[in-house]
Amino acid sequence: MFSKLSYLLPLIALALVIAPTTAQYVPNFEVDWTEAYNNLVMSYLAYCPDAVGSQWDCPGIVCSNQLSNGFFEDPSFTYLSSNTVDNVLFYFVVQNDMKYLIFRGTDDWTNIFTDLDYKQTGFGNVSGSMVATGFFTAWETMQTEVERMVFQQGGCVQNEHCNLTVTGHSLGGAIATLASWSLQTIYPSLNISVQTFGSPMVGNLEFVDMWNAVFPVQSRRFVYYQDGIPTLYGAIKRIQDKYPYYGVNNEVYISTTEQMTSTYNPPPFTECDLSNIEDCQASVPDYWYDLIQSECLFYYHRQYFGLYTKSICTGMATPAPPLPGYCQIGFLDPQHPTLELEITSHWMAGGFNYTNVVGTITNHSPVAVHNPVFTSTPNIQPVSMWKLAPSTVNGIIHWRLAPNVGDKPVIPAGSQYIFAFTNNATTSYTFTRIK
Repeated sequence: MFSKLSYLLPLIALALVIAPTTAQYVPNFEVDWTEAYNNLVMSYLAYCPDAVGSQWDCPGIVCSNQLSNGFFEDPSFTYLSSNTVDNVLFYFVVQNDMKYLIFRGTDDWTNIFTDLDYKQTGFGNVSGSMVATGFFTAWETMQTEVERMVFQQGGCVQNEHCNLTVTGHSLGGAIATLASWSLQTIYPSLNISVQTFGSPMVGNLEFVDMWNAVFPVQSRRFVYYQDGIPTLYGAIKRIQDKYPYYGVNNEVYISTTEQMTSTYNPPPFTECDLSNIEDCQASVPDYWYDLIQSECLFYYHRQYFGLYTKSICTGMATPAPPLPGYCQIGFLDPQHPTLELEITSHWMAGGFNYTNVVGTITNHSPVAVHNPVFTSTPNIQPVSMWKLAPSTVNGIIHWRLAPNVGDKPVIPAGSQYIFAFTNNATTSYTFTRIK
């Protein structure tokens, strides 16, 4: 195989110009990490009946944290009310001229059945826009009560300007996505911004385009490391070949378990829209095989910004326990896969010397490696590349598997993936896995 490939590569190189790089994503927003921390805290506290019941009671270690920058201690911060419709709690707070509508995430079996109702139904004012039936039904059931809370209890006045942030974690993020679009469309005088954490994908591409047109810049959808929930619905089409799901803009993908120590030192993150989703949540494996083991599926889902949902209500804010050994989550192991490069031939064209190189990526680990991402040294594209595809993130070329049409970018346990490239003989390449 190598000799045949060595024969073909010079011909390919002579016929091709350097392959074009996927257009680099230019972020159209900035992340306010203080705002994000405070919205996450409010989203997490929706799980705590003592915190958002008849009165506001936030654990001091959480709400007095330096990351909040005094947000909760400001005299203008006021908890107004909460309500529960069909086992989904939502509540409303005010701070200065900003109002906040928060939806609780999955908390009981009723919520779980809502999460799993992934068949699609029509939503919105664009033909073909479809969303998950479970999320649609949950929002439709509570919409009247939410509007009453916003306008009667929350102080917003119809046809008058009102600053409103809609936020939520998990299922709460999915409902926040639908609620924000409905409220902004029905009441255009509202000035709505949206922040969600670990939200599942909500609808198809037509829905996403419709939603993004209403919220081109005032939305942030946070996805933490290998949280399996945001990608779960995206796996449905690959399994059943129907019900396509996509995430709305703008995604903030936190790419490591490193936590932010201050709002001036945020964790490593990548910003994405539909043009570069492979650099964000699409690089996370689909954990359908961990559905039975909920502790695996929800492990990273419960740990945004280092806050653990199971301890925040107690005020202890203790970290999550170690990842259970039976979980199959394929977190980045620097020892797997291994990558070897072999020079197979040299040749000359137009007075220049070229080298043909075959790369072998071997997965010795006991689990499959899903959609790995590599960087190269030097950070330039070779003359031609076969079976790896480039994209550019913040000026850095990211290389991903580019298998045959219909094949998944996965290296099964105990198998190899072969790629090849042609480069100038004066340049030697190395590759480093980063995801």
